[in-house]
Amino acid sequence: MRCLLSVQLIGPLATLYTINAKGWPFILTTWALLNYLLIYKGRGNDPSSMFFDHWLYFTDIEMFTAENPSGGVVESEKYEEILLAMLIVGVSTSLKRTVLALYLGKRV
Repeated sequence: MRCLLSVQLIGPLATLYTINAKGWPFILTTWALLNYLLIYKGRGNDPSSMFFDHWLYFTDIEMFTAENPSGGVVESEKYEEILLAMLIVGVSTSLKRTVLALYLGKRV
């Protein structure tokens, strides 16, 4: 808050949102986004994609080879629902904190 660079770059409302997202809402949102980007395969993607099956396939670690399947967890609908719930809860909590800060800030 003391540095005006973030306010000048992204604006005051986005800066306030970022400040209010600290803690578990940020961790939950980041975890869900990283899982969508790195792990979740989805139903419409190519099943032979080596990156989504084992994105550390280039290492010589036996755990990250094709002989160690994921068991279908990353393709399941329940996994997608859990990731979506994590994303919604993290973003909505940060939005609630921002709206509450704006409301209480106007009252003071």
